Amino acid sequence: MSNTRNVEVGADRSYEIISFVALAILSALSHFWYILMLFTAAILLRELIAFAFRYLMDSLRLVPWHSWKARHFDIRKAQLRHQVFKPYKIS
Repeated sequence: MSNTRNVEVGADRSYEIISFVALAILSALSHFWYILMLFTAAILLRELIAFAFRYLMDSLRLVPWHSWKARHFDIRKAQLRHQVFKPYKIS
């Protein structure tokens, strides 16, 4: 009886150790793919923002800002010419 008890105490646990190591490796690989997908999404988002910013800057460069200001002041001058009370003609 004491012989069988000694065999049970010295039981081989290598399968449990190997399964734990395999589980740890697979878990690490799983997290690696999550990190890689997050990294790829971050790069994609950054490029999308850069593209939108470049598109906006190119669009704003095509708008003739100086002609808008000139047109606005020309309209204002035309309105002043047609007003009834002209302060510069009083004296």
